[in-house]
Amino acid sequence: GAIGEVYLYQGDKFITRASKIERYQRSKAERTDEDERIRTNQAKRSAHFYKMEKDAMSKHITRNLAVIKSEPDIFKNIVAEIVKQPEPKSDTTNADIENDIEYYTSAKYKKRAITDI
Repeated sequence: GAIGEVYLYQGDKFITRASKIERYQRSKAERTDEDERIRTNQAKRSAHFYKMEKDAMSKHITRNLAVIKSEPDIFKNIVAEIVKQPEPKSDTTNADIENDIEYYTSAKYKKRAITDI
């Protein structure tokens, strides 16, 4: 017969069990009790995998935060300075923008766009 599951080893160490992924009806309206059982089992396997992955990551990532107290004397002699920024120069004029709007909304451009499809 058919092989339902496989046990994976690396050397003498057991890694995991791989089982056949059964297909089920994804539409809730057409799902049978058997489809629901298969979907539930797949969801359990996915949740177990993601939990193992999260636990493995948490061993390598620390979330310990420490508050470092700064000395207030460091900031006493700082004086704020206002720096004026020059206005950005634009090469585009209102006439250029109006010409672009007229060009892209023209019937000729619309016709070209439709024929390019």
